[in-house]
Amino acid sequence: MANFPEVISLNVGGRHFDTTLSTLLKYEDSMLAAMFSGRHRVVTDKDGRYFIDRDGSHFGHILEFLRQDKLPPPDVAKNVHEDAEFYGLHLLCETLKKSSATLFLESVLMKRRTDFREAYPNLTSLTLEVLDEAHRKFQGNPTPTSSVAVWIPDQRFPIEVVV
Repeated sequence: MANFPEVISLNVGGRHFDTTLSTLLKYEDSMLAAMFSGRHRVVTDKDGRYFIDRDGSHFGHILEFLRQDKLPPPDVAKNVHEDAEFYGLHLLCETLKKSSATLFLESVLMKRRTDFREAYPNLTSLTLEVLDEAHRKFQGNPTPTSSVAVWIPDQRFPIEVVV
């Protein structure tokens, strides 16, 4: 059974990281916790850093999750997810799956909004005209709210805009 120092120096695919032993042991069922449990022989490089034969490009994000439960930026989430699977970080994998689904839906909605705006470039001015007309029409109405439905017939965007 090996005794590890409190501060661990790692070489992950040629990139160097320093962290605490407790950070690496945070998730007991992870590969990192198994590596530093003392049950396995851990390979070191020529400088005495513990070596992990894996691309280290996204390992910093793995450490940030272990340290602070911080998720990576969306543009690298897929790569970090692959690393999280390799390291056996199941919570990070699940969290990234859920957040990726949300990000995917948001990107689809954003694209749809952009397509809609391109299809109807004068929609804002038309909406303002409708609101002005509705305001004139309902000026004498004692109720505090009024609504106007605007139907925009289009096969690509069959929606109803309620203002």
